[in-house]
Amino acid sequence: MKHLIFPLCFLWLAFAAGSCSSDKPADAHAEESIPLIILDTDIGSSTDDLFALQAVYNYARRGECRLLGVIVNRMGSDCAALADMMNTYYGFGNVPVAYAREGAENSVVWIDYRNMYRATDASGQPIFSLSVSDYNTLPDGYRLDRRQ
Repeated sequence: MKHLIFPLCFLWLAFAAGSCSSDKPADAHAEESIPLIILDTDIGSSTDDLFALQAVYNYARRGECRLLGVIVNRMGSDCAALADMMNTYYGFGNVPVAYAREGAENSVVWIDYRNMYRATDASGQPIFSLSVSDYNTLPDGYRLDRRQ
């Protein structure tokens, strides 16, 4: 089942991106046709989710979609912090993040970059900024989905 989820997610993302207009909306009617995206991701185990997030950020910058939130379906606040780091780094620090407190547990990790948000420079200063100060206050993924 896991192998089926990734292609379906990318198919949906490709469809949503392909159905967007290349110009920013000029009126309210055009704005209604822009796809609204809540990205549900298992970020932290392989790089495909990094590329998916970056694609959504690029579409949102061009006005081709509106990013409403990022839901992390992996257990642990490290993965939520990673999504927050990505949002903040790419200028979407105001986009809400949620995570599954009872999500995928002990799943296969192909490339472990879950602690990338903790990287520091030679003087010990954090390299990346974060927008969230306490990840324990983030909503469960399904609550963010229902709120949006």
